[in-house]
This record gives sequence, C-alpha cells and structure tokens, in this order.
Amino acid sequence: MRETAEKWKNISMELRCVQSMLEEVVAYWRRWSSLSAELRGWLDRAAAAVQRSTQEDRMEFFQVS
Repeated sequence: MRETAEKWKNISMELRCVQSMLEEVVAYWRRWSSLSAELRGWLDRAAAAVQRSTQEDRMEFFQVS
C-alpha cells in the first residue's frame, strides 16, 4: 500500500510539473499568435524597402523601424 501511495505521489507531482509547462507553452503560443501578424507585416514592408531605389530610403526605413 505504501508503495502505491508513493507512486501516486510521484505521478501527482509530475502531473503538476507538466501542467505548469503546458500552461507556459500555451502562453507563449498565444503571444506568438498575437505578434506573428505584426511580424509578417513588418517583413513585407522590409522586403519592399529592400527593393527601393536609393540607399537613403532603405536606411531610413530600417533606422525608423
């Protein structure tokens, strides 16, 4: 009986640890989801800036961004 109780105690502790890690992963995933659209937009603007004709225009974009 003691052995079973010890196993359940260990499993319970592991589950709490896994739950904490999963909650952290979900929080990071939500953050990524909220910021990824903004990042994609910036990358699109940056790609267009790289194609600009003058180096001054390119430098201005990347200094301001």
